[in-house]
Amino acid sequence: MDPNEDASVLKAQIYGLTFIPPDKQKIYLKGGKTITDSTDMKALDLKDGATIMLVGTPEDKQEKIDLTKKTVFAEDLTNEQKARLYNQRTGVSSLLKSRKQFRWVWCI
Repeated sequence: MDPNEDASVLKAQIYGLTFIPPDKQKIYLKGGKTITDSTDMKALDLKDGATIMLVGTPEDKQEKIDLTKKTVFAEDLTNEQKARLYNQRTGVSSLLKSRKQFRWVWCI
């Protein structure tokens, strides 16, 4: 959590992990402090590994989003990965198949 961001960003991140809507989240810190949307995150001086307590009821039971996985974009995929993803064939067999189709179309 970046201390320069609003508490609403923290609540949105928590929502992504738990499906507890931000307006239904109650976040408590050690010493009885609560985090609200207007809380100045810099003033809290949270350190890595700080413990918070979250109270709230999640929405529908949905599959949790794994935020630890790196996002992969289509531009970063190899041709083989794109082919598997899009269910296409690659290589010489694909080339020969397309040439046969071309000849068939040309004959008509």
